[in-house]
Amino acid sequence: TEIYTLSLHDALPISKFGGVQVIDRLPSPAAAPAYIVRFSLDTSANKGQLATELVDGGSGVVLFAERYPVSATRSDRAVLHFANYVHAHVSAFSGGGAGMSEESRARYAEAYRLWRLGDRQSLVGARNSLAALADGSDASVMSRSLLARVQSDLVLRHGAPMALARTAELNIRALIAGHPGLGDLRYSLSRALLAQGKRQEALDALRVAQQTMPFLSRDVMAIEGRSRRQPGTSDH
Repeated sequence: TEIYTLSLHDALPISKFGGVQVIDRLPSPAAAPAYIVRFSLDTSANKGQLATELVDGGSGVVLFAERYPVSATRSDRAVLHFANYVHAHVSAFSGGGAGMSEESRARYAEAYRLWRLGDRQSLVGARNSLAALADGSDASVMSRSLLARVQSDLVLRHGAPMALARTAELNIRALIAGHPGLGDLRYSLSRALLAQGKRQEALDALRVAQQTMPFLSRDVMAIEGRSRRQPGTSDH
């Protein structure tokens, strides 16, 4: 296993290197990084695994983590997706110089962890925490996007009232109007649509999100498969 660590500061100009987006400002030796990116490449298995993390430099909280299957010929898409996702998070947390407080970042990270667990109690906890963040002075696009996704999953997975998914859709469409290129918003929109049984619209939104979030191909195939097996039926 090989481990690589990069230190990132708020802000930054984005450049292209070999087709991959990178952050180009290097911190001074005395400055603590605002973010740390960790890559861990495990080639011991038959198919390699690239583990990635975006870590808050001040608190050590993991803001985003994903594992990707990689090979000698298919590592570029994994790195490109993660680079785009890192950029989205950094922009959302520190856009316009306002930034999120360390407390808010930690609350977002905990809500993200609860959303990944997916059980009803965890989703309710994530919703309550994100709703408070969304009403706060340093609310971010990412926290509002995740709130919409959590609301939708409460409907989709646990039978919460449909009105919750409709509200999520309205809120996420308003965010997309201001941030049309952010794949995370399209992913949240797809969950809101799916929770309302709008499978084709959800699939269309998911395909847009997939352009910068390749791992969503699993979700695309799952929805396509359900559509073939049960045409015209709902997912909730």
